[in-house]
Amino acid sequence: MSADGGRIAYVSQGSDGKTQLYTRRLDQNHAVVLAGTDGADSPFFSPDGQWLGFYAAGALRKVSVGGGPVVELCKTDLIFGASWSSRDQIVFANAWGGLWQVPAAGGTPTAVTT
Repeated sequence: MSADGGRIAYVSQGSDGKTQLYTRRLDQNHAVVLAGTDGADSPFFSPDGQWLGFYAAGALRKVSVGGGPVVELCKTDLIFGASWSSRDQIVFANAWGGLWQVPAAGGTPTAVTT
């Protein structure tokens, strides 16, 4: 759920059998699939609710909630949760152990904890 409580995001299987990200404003009755999010997992919102971060195909990625191109932020193993801070850093846990962070604009992940 977005920080303002106005939108939800979730992963669901489409009619083609692929999982994708969906988003729905709570004042609307229908969800919208976000193109380019095949295989998405573990979605999370940016603080302003305008972006969705997620994991897919060996990388942490982001996409605008309004649609558009998917941006690869960094390569990583499967994540076990992530949070997008107000300082524009994404902190995530993965199979490497500990917590890692990467700028929301992308880059090389750095260890926060071990």
